[in-house]
Amino acid sequence: MVAIGPLLLQMVLYFNSLYLVLLYLFEVGLICYKGLFFPYPTRNFVPELLLLVLIAALDGARIFMCMKGNLTQTILPIIVSLVILFPLFFGYLFFILFQTYVLRIELVTISIGYAGMGTHLVLGIIVLWLLIRGKKLQ
Repeated sequence: MVAIGPLLLQMVLYFNSLYLVLLYLFEVGLICYKGLFFPYPTRNFVPELLLLVLIAALDGARIFMCMKGNLTQTILPIIVSLVILFPLFFGYLFFILFQTYVLRIELVTISIGYAGMGTHLVLGIIVLWLLIRGKKLQ
């Protein structure tokens, strides 16, 4: 099998995981900042924070499953990680469109997160295709 696809995917997942840790810490800080300095409805504070925790857990599961599938060259974990991308897409969309207050810096940081998800999707499909093709040749 050509090793460049899995290597690129592994690199993207590694840097994406580092970025996502910073993104979620930044988002928690921004939610607290907005709660202190904007007339933030109390009823929206906890649900938005819980949704952020849920999205962070899904993102962690996505990266873990894809890293596991990529390193062990198994198909199912990569498929699961690609399926997890779709609820994450809508979770990120919530934080861009439907959050109580959306700051410009959030648009930038979440857009970078979307770029990481898109790169994961493309490289995940390529690696999945390489794995399936490699299994057929054996």
